[in-house]
Amino acid sequence: MEANLSYTFVDQPSQFAEAAERLAEGLGPFCIDTERAGGYRYDDRAFLVQIYRKDAGTFLIAPEHHREEFQQHFAPVCNNQEWVIHAASEDLPCLAQLGLRPYTIFDTELAARFAGFPASNLGVLVKDICQVSLPKQHSKADWSQTPLSSSMLEYAAQDVIYLPHLEQALVHLLDSQGKLEYATQEFAHLVKMRSDPSLMEHSWLDTPYLSDDLSDLDLTLTKWLWDARDCFAYDHDIAPGLVLPTKLLVPMAKRRPTTVDELLEFNRSFESLTEFPYFWLETINDALVSPLESSLREQVRQPSPKSIWEWTKHNRTALRTQRNIITRVEEICEHLGIRKDLLLTNKVLNRTLWTAFQERLDWPMEYTRPLLARMGMREWQIDFLAPIFVAEQPCRRR
Repeated sequence: MEANLSYTFVDQPSQFAEAAERLAEGLGPFCIDTERAGGYRYDDRAFLVQIYRKDAGTFLIAPEHHREEFQQHFAPVCNNQEWVIHAASEDLPCLAQLGLRPYTIFDTELAARFAGFPASNLGVLVKDICQVSLPKQHSKADWSQTPLSSSMLEYAAQDVIYLPHLEQALVHLLDSQGKLEYATQEFAHLVKMRSDPSLMEHSWLDTPYLSDDLSDLDLTLTKWLWDARDCFAYDHDIAPGLVLPTKLLVPMAKRRPTTVDELLEFNRSFESLTEFPYFWLETINDALVSPLESSLREQVRQPSPKSIWEWTKHNRTALRTQRNIITRVEEICEHLGIRKDLLLTNKVLNRTLWTAFQERLDWPMEYTRPLLARMGMREWQIDFLAPIFVAEQPCRRR
Protein backbone atom coordinates (compact mmCIF):
# COMPACT_ATOMS: atom_id res chain seq x y z
CA MET A 1 0.00 0.00 0.00
CA GLU A 2 1.12 3.53 -0.77
CA ALA A 3 0.08 6.31 1.60
CA ASN A 4 -0.55 9.93 0.71
CA LEU A 5 2.83 11.67 0.81
CA SER A 6 1.46 15.21 0.77
CA TYR A 7 2.44 17.38 3.73
CA THR A 8 2.45 20.96 4.95
CA PHE A 9 5.77 22.42 6.07
CA VAL A 10 5.37 24.98 8.87
CA ASP A 11 8.36 27.04 9.99
CA GLN A 12 6.87 30.45 10.84
CA PRO A 13 4.79 31.36 13.93
CA SER A 14 2.25 33.02 11.64
CA GLN A 15 1.47 29.54 10.28
CA PHE A 16 1.12 27.83 13.67
CA ALA A 17 -2.48 28.80 14.39
CA GLU A 18 -3.86 27.42 11.12
CA ALA A 19 -1.90 24.18 11.43
CA ALA A 20 -3.06 23.69 15.02
CA GLU A 21 -6.67 24.40 14.05
CA ARG A 22 -6.59 21.85 11.24
CA LEU A 23 -5.11 19.23 13.55
CA ALA A 24 -7.80 19.96 16.15
CA GLU A 25 -10.48 19.31 13.53
CA GLY A 26 -8.99 15.92 12.64
CA LEU A 27 -10.12 12.55 13.94
CA GLY A 28 -8.46 9.83 15.98
CA PRO A 29 -5.02 9.70 17.58
CA PHE A 30 -2.14 12.01 16.78
CA CYS A 31 0.70 10.22 14.98
CA ILE A 32 3.87 11.99 16.13
CA ASP A 33 7.59 11.80 15.50
CA THR A 34 10.58 14.12 15.86
CA GLU A 35 13.85 14.72 14.10
CA ARG A 36 16.71 15.77 16.37
CA ALA A 37 20.36 16.70 15.98
CA GLY A 38 21.97 15.43 19.16
CA GLY A 39 25.07 14.33 17.29
CA TYR A 40 25.63 17.90 16.10
CA ARG A 41 24.04 20.27 18.63
CA TYR A 42 24.46 20.68 22.39
CA ASP A 43 21.30 18.81 23.33
CA ASP A 44 18.79 16.40 21.82
CA ARG A 45 16.03 18.96 21.25
CA ALA A 46 13.59 18.53 18.38
CA PHE A 47 14.30 20.50 15.22
CA LEU A 48 11.32 19.06 13.37
CA VAL A 49 8.05 17.72 14.75
CA GLN A 50 5.95 15.59 12.41
CA ILE A 51 2.25 15.23 13.19
CA TYR A 52 -0.33 13.30 11.18
CA ARG A 53 -4.02 13.03 12.00
CA LYS A 54 -6.84 11.54 10.00
CA ASP A 55 -8.82 14.15 8.02
CA ALA A 56 -6.25 16.80 8.95
CA GLY A 57 -3.18 15.68 7.02
CA THR A 58 0.52 15.70 7.75
CA PHE A 59 2.30 18.70 9.23
CA LEU A 60 6.06 19.11 9.48
CA ILE A 61 6.71 21.82 12.04
CA ALA A 62 10.09 23.47 12.68
CA PRO A 63 10.03 24.91 16.23
CA GLU A 64 13.59 26.32 16.48
CA HIS A 65 13.62 30.03 17.42
CA HIS A 66 9.85 29.87 18.00
CA ARG A 67 9.52 27.32 20.80
CA GLU A 68 7.25 29.37 23.03
CA GLU A 69 4.89 30.07 20.15
CA PHE A 70 4.97 26.39 19.22
CA GLN A 71 3.90 25.38 22.71
CA GLN A 72 1.23 28.08 22.84
CA HIS A 73 -0.50 26.80 19.70
CA PHE A 74 0.11 23.04 19.69
CA ALA A 75 0.03 22.05 23.37
CA PRO A 76 -3.72 22.78 23.77
CA VAL A 77 -4.43 20.62 20.72
CA CYS A 78 -2.08 17.66 21.27
CA ASN A 79 -1.85 17.39 25.05
CA ASN A 80 -3.81 14.77 27.01
CA GLN A 81 -4.66 12.95 23.81
CA GLU A 82 -3.87 9.53 22.42
CA TRP A 83 -0.64 9.43 20.41
CA VAL A 84 0.77 6.80 18.08
CA ILE A 85 4.54 7.00 18.15
CA HIS A 86 7.52 4.85 17.22
CA ALA A 87 10.24 4.34 19.88
CA ALA A 88 8.57 6.71 22.33
CA SER A 89 11.43 6.67 24.82
CA GLU A 90 13.51 8.65 22.32
CA ASP A 91 10.87 11.27 21.45
CA LEU A 92 8.92 11.89 24.65
CA PRO A 93 11.63 13.92 26.46
CA CYS A 94 12.16 16.41 23.64
CA LEU A 95 8.40 16.69 23.07
CA ALA A 96 7.95 17.41 26.79
CA GLN A 97 10.58 20.13 26.43
CA LEU A 98 8.25 21.67 23.85
CA GLY A 99 5.33 21.39 26.28
CA LEU A 100 3.70 18.38 24.58
CA ARG A 101 2.57 15.46 26.74
CA PRO A 102 0.18 12.65 25.79
CA TYR A 103 -2.54 11.03 27.86
CA THR A 104 -1.86 7.59 26.38
CA ILE A 105 0.40 6.26 23.66
CA PHE A 106 0.69 3.30 21.36
CA ASP A 107 4.37 2.68 20.69
CA THR A 108 4.72 0.71 17.47
CA GLU A 109 8.37 -0.17 18.14
CA LEU A 110 7.65 -1.61 21.57
CA ALA A 111 4.47 -3.28 20.31
CA ALA A 112 6.46 -5.03 17.59
CA ARG A 113 8.88 -6.40 20.18
CA PHE A 114 5.98 -7.78 22.20
CA ALA A 115 4.48 -9.27 19.04
CA GLY A 116 7.68 -11.18 18.37
CA PHE A 117 9.04 -9.36 15.32
CA PRO A 118 12.74 -10.21 14.94
CA ALA A 119 13.45 -6.55 14.13
CA SER A 120 11.33 -3.61 15.26
CA ASN A 121 12.75 -0.58 13.47
CA LEU A 122 10.27 1.49 11.49
CA GLY A 123 11.61 0.57 8.06
CA VAL A 124 11.28 -3.16 8.71
CA LEU A 125 7.76 -2.83 10.10
CA VAL A 126 6.52 -0.68 7.22
CA LYS A 127 8.06 -3.15 4.77
CA ASP A 128 6.52 -6.19 6.52
CA ILE A 129 3.09 -4.72 7.23
CA CYS A 130 2.54 -2.12 4.50
CA GLN A 131 4.82 -3.58 1.79
CA VAL A 132 6.54 -0.21 1.37
CA SER A 133 10.29 0.42 1.43
CA LEU A 134 11.16 3.61 3.28
CA PRO A 135 14.19 5.71 2.27
CA LYS A 136 17.18 5.54 4.62
CA GLN A 137 19.49 8.24 3.31
CA HIS A 138 18.62 10.86 5.96
CA SER A 139 18.66 8.72 9.11
CA LYS A 140 21.93 10.32 10.28
CA ALA A 141 21.28 13.78 8.83
CA ASP A 142 21.84 17.07 10.64
CA TRP A 143 18.22 18.17 11.13
CA SER A 144 19.31 21.51 12.57
CA GLN A 145 20.45 22.70 9.15
CA THR A 146 18.36 25.15 7.17
CA PRO A 147 16.78 25.00 4.76
CA LEU A 148 15.75 21.34 4.87
CA SER A 149 15.73 19.75 1.42
CA SER A 150 12.53 18.41 -0.13
CA SER A 151 13.88 14.86 0.10
CA MET A 152 14.50 15.33 3.84
CA LEU A 153 10.97 16.63 4.35
CA GLU A 154 9.49 13.72 2.40
CA TYR A 155 11.60 11.33 4.46
CA ALA A 156 10.27 12.93 7.67
CA ALA A 157 6.65 12.77 6.49
CA GLN A 158 6.92 9.04 5.88
CA ASP A 159 7.86 8.53 9.53
CA VAL A 160 4.25 9.30 10.56
CA ILE A 161 1.91 8.56 7.66
CA TYR A 162 2.22 4.78 8.06
CA LEU A 163 1.78 4.75 11.84
CA PRO A 164 -2.03 4.30 11.75
CA HIS A 165 -1.65 1.16 9.64
CA LEU A 166 1.05 -0.21 11.93
CA GLU A 167 -1.08 0.46 14.99
CA GLN A 168 -4.11 -1.30 13.52
CA ALA A 169 -2.11 -4.38 12.54
CA LEU A 170 -0.18 -4.57 15.80
CA VAL A 171 -3.27 -4.13 18.00
CA HIS A 172 -4.92 -7.03 16.21
CA LEU A 173 -1.79 -9.18 16.49
CA LEU A 174 -1.16 -8.43 20.17
CA ASP A 175 -4.80 -9.05 21.03
CA SER A 176 -4.73 -12.41 19.27
CA GLN A 177 -1.55 -13.32 21.18
CA GLY A 178 -2.98 -12.26 24.55
CA LYS A 179 -0.26 -9.62 25.00
CA LEU A 180 -2.16 -6.38 24.43
CA GLU A 181 -2.60 -5.72 28.15
CA TYR A 182 1.12 -6.26 28.78
CA ALA A 183 2.01 -3.76 26.06
CA THR A 184 -0.57 -1.27 27.31
CA GLN A 185 0.99 -1.29 30.78
CA GLU A 186 4.41 -0.68 29.21
CA PHE A 187 3.03 2.25 27.21
CA ALA A 188 1.64 3.84 30.38
CA HIS A 189 5.00 3.34 32.10
CA LEU A 190 6.77 5.10 29.23
CA VAL A 191 4.44 8.10 29.46
CA LYS A 192 5.05 8.32 33.19
CA MET A 193 8.83 7.91 33.10
CA ARG A 194 9.90 9.52 29.80
CA SER A 195 7.70 12.64 29.49
CA ASP A 196 10.36 14.62 31.30
CA PRO A 197 12.67 17.16 29.63
CA SER A 198 15.22 16.78 32.44
CA LEU A 199 16.13 13.41 30.90
CA MET A 200 17.89 15.41 28.18
CA GLU A 201 20.27 17.04 30.64
CA HIS A 202 23.91 16.03 30.58
CA SER A 203 25.57 14.59 33.69
CA TRP A 204 29.24 14.16 34.44
CA LEU A 205 28.32 10.93 36.22
CA ASP A 206 27.78 9.33 32.80
CA THR A 207 31.50 9.65 32.04
CA PRO A 208 33.11 6.32 31.05
CA TYR A 209 35.67 4.81 33.47
CA LEU A 210 34.28 6.86 36.36
CA SER A 211 34.40 5.00 39.68
CA ASP A 212 35.07 5.55 43.37
CA ASP A 213 38.37 3.73 42.86
CA LEU A 214 39.74 6.99 41.44
CA SER A 215 41.54 9.40 43.76
CA ASP A 216 39.93 12.64 44.92
CA LEU A 217 42.32 14.48 42.61
CA ASP A 218 41.37 12.29 39.64
CA LEU A 219 37.68 12.92 40.31
CA THR A 220 38.21 16.65 40.73
CA LEU A 221 40.13 16.89 37.46
CA THR A 222 37.53 14.82 35.63
CA LYS A 223 34.75 17.10 36.87
CA TRP A 224 36.67 20.24 35.89
CA LEU A 225 37.34 18.87 32.39
CA TRP A 226 33.70 17.81 32.04
CA ASP A 227 32.45 21.24 33.17
CA ALA A 228 34.83 23.06 30.82
CA ARG A 229 33.74 20.92 27.90
CA ASP A 230 30.07 21.35 28.77
CA CYS A 231 30.34 25.16 28.96
CA PHE A 232 32.22 25.27 25.65
CA ALA A 233 29.61 23.01 23.98
CA TYR A 234 26.70 25.02 25.39
CA ASP A 235 28.16 28.37 24.35
CA HIS A 236 28.76 27.13 20.79
CA ASP A 237 25.66 24.87 20.62
CA ILE A 238 27.60 21.83 19.50
CA ALA A 239 27.54 18.27 20.78
CA PRO A 240 29.91 17.84 23.78
CA GLY A 241 31.40 14.74 22.17
CA LEU A 242 32.49 16.88 19.21
CA VAL A 243 34.34 19.20 21.59
CA LEU A 244 36.18 16.39 23.35
CA PRO A 245 35.34 12.66 23.33
CA THR A 246 33.85 11.64 26.66
CA LYS A 247 36.10 8.57 26.81
CA LEU A 248 39.16 10.87 27.09
CA LEU A 249 38.08 12.75 30.24
CA VAL A 250 39.18 10.22 32.88
CA PRO A 251 42.44 9.27 31.10
CA MET A 252 43.34 12.97 30.79
CA ALA A 253 42.52 13.52 34.47
CA LYS A 254 44.73 10.60 35.51
CA ARG A 255 47.71 11.51 33.32
CA ARG A 256 47.43 15.29 33.86
CA PRO A 257 49.25 16.58 30.77
CA THR A 258 51.22 19.79 31.34
CA THR A 259 52.51 20.46 27.81
CA VAL A 260 50.95 20.65 24.36
CA ASP A 261 52.85 17.57 23.24
CA GLU A 262 51.58 15.55 26.21
CA LEU A 263 48.05 16.74 25.51
CA LEU A 264 48.18 15.82 21.83
CA GLU A 265 49.24 12.28 22.70
CA PHE A 266 45.56 11.64 23.47
CA ASN A 267 44.37 12.48 19.96
CA ARG A 268 46.39 14.50 17.47
CA SER A 269 43.56 14.62 14.93
CA PHE A 270 40.92 16.07 17.26
CA GLU A 271 40.28 19.71 16.42
CA SER A 272 39.60 21.05 19.91
CA LEU A 273 42.92 19.65 21.16
CA THR A 274 44.95 20.96 18.22
CA GLU A 275 43.16 24.32 17.92
CA PHE A 276 42.65 25.10 21.61
CA PRO A 277 45.34 23.18 23.53
CA TYR A 278 45.88 25.91 26.12
CA PHE A 279 42.18 25.92 26.97
CA TRP A 280 42.53 22.33 28.23
CA LEU A 281 45.95 22.84 29.82
CA GLU A 282 44.70 25.87 31.73
CA THR A 283 41.62 23.92 32.88
CA ILE A 284 43.86 21.14 34.24
CA ASN A 285 46.19 23.65 35.90
CA ASP A 286 43.29 25.53 37.52
CA ALA A 287 41.94 22.27 38.88
CA LEU A 288 45.33 21.28 40.29
CA VAL A 289 45.66 24.50 42.30
CA SER A 290 42.06 24.46 43.51
CA PRO A 291 40.74 22.69 46.63
CA LEU A 292 39.90 19.03 46.14
CA GLU A 293 36.19 18.36 45.75
CA SER A 294 35.89 15.52 48.25
CA SER A 295 32.09 15.40 47.90
CA LEU A 296 32.45 13.99 44.37
CA ARG A 297 33.19 10.52 45.74
CA GLU A 298 29.72 10.30 47.26
CA GLN A 299 28.19 11.23 43.91
CA VAL A 300 30.15 8.52 42.14
CA ARG A 301 29.71 5.80 44.74
CA GLN A 302 26.92 3.39 43.85
CA PRO A 303 24.52 2.01 46.46
CA SER A 304 25.09 -1.49 45.12
CA PRO A 305 28.05 -3.32 43.53
CA LYS A 306 29.16 -2.19 40.07
CA SER A 307 28.64 -5.75 38.88
CA ILE A 308 26.57 -8.61 40.23
CA TRP A 309 29.55 -10.87 39.55
CA GLU A 310 31.73 -8.78 41.85
CA TRP A 311 29.25 -9.54 44.62
CA THR A 312 28.22 -13.09 43.75
CA LYS A 313 31.76 -14.39 43.44
CA HIS A 314 31.84 -14.05 47.22
CA ASN A 315 28.20 -15.12 47.70
CA ARG A 316 27.41 -18.51 46.23
CA THR A 317 23.80 -18.36 47.41
CA ALA A 318 23.23 -15.11 45.52
CA LEU A 319 24.88 -16.51 42.39
CA ARG A 320 22.74 -19.65 42.49
CA THR A 321 19.59 -17.57 43.04
CA GLN A 322 20.44 -15.29 40.15
CA ARG A 323 21.09 -18.17 37.74
CA ASN A 324 17.93 -20.01 38.73
CA ILE A 325 15.79 -16.89 38.24
CA ILE A 326 17.33 -16.21 34.82
CA THR A 327 16.64 -19.79 33.73
CA ARG A 328 12.99 -19.60 34.77
CA VAL A 329 12.52 -16.18 33.20
CA GLU A 330 13.96 -17.47 29.92
CA GLU A 331 11.50 -20.37 29.98
CA ILE A 332 8.54 -18.04 30.49
CA CYS A 333 9.70 -15.68 27.74
CA GLU A 334 10.14 -18.54 25.31
CA HIS A 335 6.58 -19.64 26.07
CA LEU A 336 5.27 -16.09 25.64
CA GLY A 337 7.28 -15.49 22.48
CA ILE A 338 8.98 -12.33 23.79
CA ARG A 339 12.56 -11.31 24.42
CA LYS A 340 13.80 -11.71 27.98
CA ASP A 341 14.49 -8.00 28.49
CA LEU A 342 10.78 -7.19 28.13
CA LEU A 343 10.05 -9.20 31.27
CA LEU A 344 13.24 -8.63 33.24
CA THR A 345 16.53 -6.94 32.39
CA ASN A 346 19.78 -8.02 34.01
CA LYS A 347 20.20 -4.55 35.50
CA VAL A 348 16.82 -4.70 37.27
CA LEU A 349 17.43 -8.30 38.38
CA ASN A 350 20.79 -7.38 39.90
CA ARG A 351 19.40 -4.34 41.69
CA THR A 352 16.44 -6.36 42.98
CA LEU A 353 18.61 -9.20 44.27
CA TRP A 354 21.01 -6.81 45.96
CA THR A 355 18.14 -5.02 47.71
CA ALA A 356 16.39 -8.22 48.74
CA PHE A 357 19.53 -9.86 50.15
CA GLN A 358 20.27 -6.74 52.22
CA GLU A 359 16.77 -6.67 53.67
CA ARG A 360 15.99 -10.31 54.45
CA LEU A 361 16.56 -13.90 53.35
CA ASP A 362 12.92 -15.01 53.40
CA TRP A 363 10.84 -13.64 50.52
CA PRO A 364 7.16 -14.39 51.11
CA MET A 365 4.65 -13.14 48.57
CA GLU A 366 3.56 -10.24 50.81
CA TYR A 367 7.17 -8.99 50.73
CA THR A 368 8.06 -9.89 47.14
CA ARG A 369 5.25 -8.15 45.25
CA PRO A 370 5.86 -4.75 46.95
CA LEU A 371 9.62 -5.24 46.45
CA LEU A 372 9.19 -5.74 42.70
CA ALA A 373 6.90 -2.72 42.55
CA ARG A 374 9.59 -0.66 44.32
CA MET A 375 12.02 -1.75 41.63
CA GLY A 376 9.70 -0.19 39.02
CA MET A 377 8.17 -3.36 37.63
CA ARG A 378 4.73 -3.27 36.12
CA GLU A 379 1.79 -5.39 37.27
CA TRP A 380 2.07 -7.88 34.41
CA GLN A 381 5.76 -8.41 35.19
CA ILE A 382 5.08 -8.80 38.90
CA ASP A 383 2.43 -11.45 38.18
CA PHE A 384 5.02 -13.57 36.35
CA LEU A 385 8.07 -12.80 38.48
CA ALA A 386 6.78 -12.81 42.07
CA PRO A 387 6.21 -16.60 42.17
CA ILE A 388 9.72 -17.14 40.79
CA PHE A 389 11.37 -14.98 43.46
CA VAL A 390 9.31 -16.66 46.19
CA ALA A 391 10.33 -20.10 44.94
CA GLU A 392 14.01 -19.10 44.82
CA GLN A 393 14.18 -17.32 48.20
CA PRO A 394 17.55 -18.00 49.89
CA CYS A 395 16.12 -19.28 53.16
CA ARG A 396 14.93 -22.40 51.33
CA ARG A 397 18.41 -23.19 50.00
CA ARG A 398 20.72 -22.66 52.96
